[in-house]
Amino acid sequence: ALKRGNSCYFPASVEPMLPQELSNGLCSLKPDVPRLAVVAEIAMSARGVPQKAVFYRALIQSAARLTYDGAQEILDDPASTSPSGPMLREAQKLAEALLKRREERGTLSFDLPEAKAEVDAKGKITALSLRERPFPHRQIEDIMNAGNEAVAGHLASHAEQSRSFL
Repeated sequence: ALKRGNSCYFPASVEPMLPQELSNGLCSLKPDVPRLAVVAEIAMSARGVPQKAVFYRALIQSAARLTYDGAQEILDDPASTSPSGPMLREAQKLAEALLKRREERGTLSFDLPEAKAEVDAKGKITALSLRERPFPHRQIEDIMNAGNEAVAGHLASHAEQSRSFL
């Protein structure tokens, strides 16, 4: 992570920030596999205003693998019986409230069209088109940003105490 700083996405591959043993292994949320985590539990108002944040260590276990496209399919189908449906709909409401609140504060939007490259067997780009970005992609970003802001606020107000927690 110190060497790369972030993952790099190429037309036919991804160069992960972390070694593959970590990014696709220990740090990957695989269904039915317990994982250690630090949780940022943030109570939010209906307008997306953080009310209270609590941080703690936990053991989490993902119930299913869910892609952005799969999440969008669930959101697009009001009759979906997916167990993830209720959580995704609540997350959508929260993401929409967070986005509206950020826009009211004068945020810059970097939600730009993304290129999708088609490649042949040799990895040569054969066609380019615009990739449709499903809303769940935005949901994750908005909710993660809210978590990052809560953690930054906590660390800033508890600087000495925070060093021992991490």
